[in-house]
Formats: sequence, structure tokens, C-alpha cells
Amino acid sequence: MSKRKPCEEAPLFLKKTFQMLEHSSCELVHWTSKGDSFVITDPDAFAERIIPLYFKHNNFSSFVRQLNFYGFRKVKSDAQDKNAWEFKHEKFVQHRPDLLNDIRRKSYAEGTGVVGGQQSALLIVLCVVLLRRVEVR
Repeated sequence: MSKRKPCEEAPLFLKKTFQMLEHSSCELVHWTSKGDSFVITDPDAFAERIIPLYFKHNNFSSFVRQLNFYGFRKVKSDAQDKNAWEFKHEKFVQHRPDLLNDIRRKSYAEGTGVVGGQQSALLIVLCVVLLRRVEVR
């Protein structure tokens, strides 16, 4: 039985985000006490001071968009700080870089709720509708 190396196949965005959290010594971004989600306490300061250390931009919205593409969800927390954002993914866990290999970016079809054969069927229906419109003219 072969052991998979930590993060070997994981996307770069996930590796960098995990590294950011594992090596963070500031309160702007940190793991929750359970280690199954992370919190960004001040999105503006995080974008200005932390994002550029790991990525080629300082745009908080772009960072969140990437998280969403990989299936992260914003958690509604009972935190006193309403400015804080908490994110969670079942395979993104503190001290478990090996799980990053199992996280994949969602395709466009997955983002729209259409999966597998449903996508093909939808395309066929769309083509038939378009062809009928052309015939009517």
C-alpha cells in the first residue's frame, strides 16, 4: 500500500491558502478552535497585508471567488465581530495537508447544478429548440 505525499496533486491555490493558515501568526486569518474552518477577521486588512504575500493580487473578492470554485462555503457564525468571514470545506482541515489532494475545482456545469448526463441532455434539448426556431423562420 503506497502512501500519498501531502499536497502532491493539490491545486496551487489550495496549497497556498493552507500554507497561509498553517504559518499565520496574526489574528487577521486563523483556524477556528476545532480546526475544521478558518476565519478572516478583517477582510480589508487581510486583502491589503496578507493576500499579496501569497498571491499576485490583493483582491478579497477574487480570493473568495476561488474559495467558492473549490466548494468552500461561508459559515454563518455567532461571532461578535460581524465583519469577520468564516469559510469551511470538509476536506480543508488544520494539520491535514493530505486531504487537499481530494479537493477539486468545480466545473461550470457543477456550479449551475447540472451534472454528468444531465449536462449532455440539456445541450441536446437546447440544440433542438434552436433548430426549431430556425425552421419556423
